[in-house]
Amino acid sequence: MLTHYATPHGNFGFRQAHKRIGASVETIITQRPEQKLLREATLRVLSAGNSYRSAIDNPASTPQETAHARHYLATARDAVQMAYQESFRPSDTSRPIATAADTEVLAAFDVAAESHIGGRTVNMDSFGWARARSPLCRYMVTAIADGVGSQHGSELIAEAAVNAVCQLGVHADYETTPDQLIEAARALIPLTSATLGADARPVVDAFAGHDDWWHPDTTLVAATITPDAEVHVGWVGDSRAWVLTVDGLLHPITQDHNLAHEGFSNVLTRSLAYPDAPDYQDWGYVGGRRARRVLLTTDGVHDSLDSFVISEVLTAAQTSAEAARELVQRAVAAGGAGTDNATALVVTLPDAPTRQP
Repeated sequence: MLTHYATPHGNFGFRQAHKRIGASVETIITQRPEQKLLREATLRVLSAGNSYRSAIDNPASTPQETAHARHYLATARDAVQMAYQESFRPSDTSRPIATAADTEVLAAFDVAAESHIGGRTVNMDSFGWARARSPLCRYMVTAIADGVGSQHGSELIAEAAVNAVCQLGVHADYETTPDQLIEAARALIPLTSATLGADARPVVDAFAGHDDWWHPDTTLVAATITPDAEVHVGWVGDSRAWVLTVDGLLHPITQDHNLAHEGFSNVLTRSLAYPDAPDYQDWGYVGGRRARRVLLTTDGVHDSLDSFVISEVLTAAQTSAEAARELVQRAVAAGGAGTDNATALVVTLPDAPTRQP
């Protein structure tokens, strides 16, 4: 099992806080909560989030109906936290260990990421990936996050979210989907507050909604990818996921959660700190077009490069590292002095024959 997660540039004196929050998340997750309880709790949150969004989007909803939906969502999130708190126990030493064959299959993934601070003083982006440990869960989990730039401490929340998704993904079972990983990460981050130092604890507490004026927040995309090219994606915000198929076609998987259609692309309609449920999409063997590469990007990349350039780079690059580096370099060059943080994570899938019907 290989796990990698990083915030490319430490800022605001949070580097030690980053290490502590990552260690805290890992300590919580590695005590292996019962997956059935976690899955049931996260499904409840997803249902509650959908109900809440329906209530606020429906002009006919009464204030009482909206308040009831909000209460249902808050109760569901409490259930996720209870699922962890009630399930903490020493690691199960009987947990299956990945075999050499499993390790070899997962090692065939070629994964790399590149990030650049651009023209900003702080890099709010974070990225990570991990290989699941169990032979019953042979997949790669990847994540990318972009801290909300106007909120001090958002880079810490972005890294905490990526770390949580990677740790959750490593220990999750096969039925756990990326949107569930995001919901569980969202509920898990506040639990780390008690183990953090004085510099990081206020950030986590503010993310949990304990501050009326300060709202550190982040976008988040999580993707699980199997060796036979099944790609599952969950997301909140305007970071994106893409699939390049073996026939050279680039397909966007995500849809931005922002007000771009009204001319305000910088205004998010969903993010990790706010109650709307993550979206979910998957990519299988659609029409026999097997995935060749999976790409995750922050807006510093896809706002500077059109899909034709992205497709060209992904098709021409020999390795994931070459593709990620070229995408970020081109994005920074295109964005000029005021370019946003730019981050790309590329996964090249193992070669395998297309599944036959």
